[in-house]
Amino acid sequence: MAILVQFELRPADGNARKVKDFFAEILPATRTFAGNLSAHLYEKDQTQTTLILLEEWTHPERFDAYILWRKDIGDFGRLNAMLTESPAITMLTREV
Repeated sequence: MAILVQFELRPADGNARKVKDFFAEILPATRTFAGNLSAHLYEKDQTQTTLILLEEWTHPERFDAYILWRKDIGDFGRLNAMLTESPAITMLTREV
């Protein structure tokens, strides 16, 4: 069962470029992680202070394994230090 995961990210003042650079650094490894179908970072045009990360995964279990790996290597801590709050994460299951 494929899933789409949305991360809503709010960079702290002056950190938008740092967050974008962070994802430019880590997304190549995300895209090669077993079970990843795609991963892209977008900017909300309306706000210009919110970034949206969309990742598509073959199964929720693959996403869970990926998140544990990112936490273990410290990437969540690095990211949270650049944000005003923890990312809001929404998981969507593909139905059709």
